[in-house]
Amino acid sequence: MISVLVLSKERSTCEMLGRMLGPSFRVEHMSGLGAALDLFATAPPEVTVVDERLADSDGLDAVEEIMRTYPEAILIYLISPTAPASAERARTLGVFGCLNEPLDPDRLEFMVEKAAEKADDRKKISYMEMRLRGPGELPPPEEIAAVSSRPGSRAAALETLKKLARAITSIKDLENLGRLVVEAVMDIFGSNSAVLILPDDKEGRIFKPCGACGISQYLLSRLTFTRGEGILRWLRENARLLRSSEVEKIADITLAAQIQTELAKLKAELVMPLMLDGRIVGALSAGHKLIGGYYSEDEMRMLVTVASLVSVAVENSLLLEKISSEQMLNRSILDNIGYGIIAVDSEGILATINPFAARVLDIDASEMRGNHMRGIPPRLAELLAQTLETGKGIDHEEVEDVAIRAPLSVSTSLLRNKSGEMSGAIMFFVDLSKIKDLETEVKGLEHVKFWSELSGRLAHELRNPLVSIKTFAQLLPERYSDADFRYNFHEMVRREVDRIDDIADQLITYSTPSTPRLEPGDIKEVIEESILSLAGELERKGIKVIRSLNNATQITMDAGQIKDALKRVMGNAVESIDGDGTLTVTLKKLSYDKIRSRPPSGVVFDSCDGGKDRQDFLEIEVKDTGRGMSKDMLEKIFVPLYSSKTQGMGLGLAIVKKIVEEHKGRIEVDSSEGKGTTFTIHLPL
Repeated sequence: MISVLVLSKERSTCEMLGRMLGPSFRVEHMSGLGAALDLFATAPPEVTVVDERLADSDGLDAVEEIMRTYPEAILIYLISPTAPASAERARTLGVFGCLNEPLDPDRLEFMVEKAAEKADDRKKISYMEMRLRGPGELPPPEEIAAVSSRPGSRAAALETLKKLARAITSIKDLENLGRLVVEAVMDIFGSNSAVLILPDDKEGRIFKPCGACGISQYLLSRLTFTRGEGILRWLRENARLLRSSEVEKIADITLAAQIQTELAKLKAELVMPLMLDGRIVGALSAGHKLIGGYYSEDEMRMLVTVASLVSVAVENSLLLEKISSEQMLNRSILDNIGYGIIAVDSEGILATINPFAARVLDIDASEMRGNHMRGIPPRLAELLAQTLETGKGIDHEEVEDVAIRAPLSVSTSLLRNKSGEMSGAIMFFVDLSKIKDLETEVKGLEHVKFWSELSGRLAHELRNPLVSIKTFAQLLPERYSDADFRYNFHEMVRREVDRIDDIADQLITYSTPSTPRLEPGDIKEVIEESILSLAGELERKGIKVIRSLNNATQITMDAGQIKDALKRVMGNAVESIDGDGTLTVTLKKLSYDKIRSRPPSGVVFDSCDGGKDRQDFLEIEVKDTGRGMSKDMLEKIFVPLYSSKTQGMGLGLAIVKKIVEEHKGRIEVDSSEGKGTTFTIHLPL
């Protein structure tokens, strides 16, 4: 039975360790350092477990005092989760090992047993030294064997290997793995040193000690191995254990010399490769045996077994480290990304809410996770539910909800598992507050720019008729008796007043918000009236009008607005025709799908409602054989105040666009210089 002293302020710690270790261990409790030092003076325990929490001193101070007074003491230091940094100092003070809380029973039992064996080995060595200091001769061989070998030692070693295998599975980091392995090698085989060598870079080119016993820290800090050189090269090429006695048989003198130097630095008798899938992932060295001479074949087979266990453990630790690193990266991205992310499972249970989403929605993410998505703002929950039900994602839908502090642009998508089955849904959203503020600011600037340009254009357009009126008015007193002059003056004033009235009418039409008075009407009659209003100009220029108007002409519209729009479009067409030419007006019925299936040409402005309520549209096409427009002009024709004419406000086509938009329609313009222009208007039935 192994005696274990638990030095802790809390008796419950001792009771817990007793339960974990079981009946093979005799566990005793002391709460203060003074009583423990008295015990060491009379009946020292085989192993002492020191808690960092003591009644009369700090745990590390207690370790330092015990090791100073009784350097042969075997100590294990308990580290709480709140003080991980104390482990390094404890090892510096000479403890056998450190255990992190919460404790793992297998790891605890393994370390206590190894500590007890180390205490036993020290007793044997002390005994041998005492005998050697006696008559000056070695003890009889049978006595050495009795001291160096316990009954069933092979069985004990195999049992230790099993415990090592169990303990290795609970190790999650390479530092603890290295310490556990080298301590096990030294304790099982009685070697004077052991070093675990593992990759130190992502490429696996440079290797350094990860755990070591029996070598000074100064030397360890300077040990570096390269994958294609020295020991690692030989191990990779031969994939088996290397004995120091084999070095002299290596044909490559340079390689042999390098291996010899590295073995000396490691104080190694044997070096075993850690191999996985034909590649080397590290090496494990064992020094000379303190007792018993050379390693037996049986012991070397056990060392190879240890190397195999460690190879798997190293691979698992590296994989875990990689996964942990990737998880940390993913978590960092999720926590710092500039848009909201919400994920739910197939039942609508919230799985992920990143900090951005929690901040924008003003919710506590930790409290919401694991609850149903009905706890988030209603509109967002509806969109996620819709995605789960229909299996279709949502793309950039703008959402404004009283439960949300900001306007959002929301997208959703399904989540699928490896089998392709639906496993949940994810939502991404962007806070549009700054964009909306910027839009408002830009609109304000555009508003100022528009009215500045408008005032300039208005002053120019009004000055021309006013100058004419002023000139005639100044001449009127002296030429009043001239009948022709009075007639011309009358006609000029009437014409210029009409021009001013048209300018005012355009300004009112464009700038005044209006809702169309939608009533059933005959679009064919509106088209005919629009053509008739241009009859004089058509006749003067000799322009031929070609009509292709079908019978499906009933439509819900504001007849006055549509007539105004058509007059402006047709008027522009007539003005663009120099001399003989044709104006073709076509009317036909089209489905929404048919319209959308055609590739767009030229400039398109679409205000259709998506065809959800009205699947059919009327298409009005106005085509002329006039001068046409350049690509640059075509892109600007709907811009307010833009005009290619020397006269006019440049609001005509902007008004046309506004009227079509208010009717939830669509307007398309295609034009080429010298080939004419085609206006196509779609109005919902």
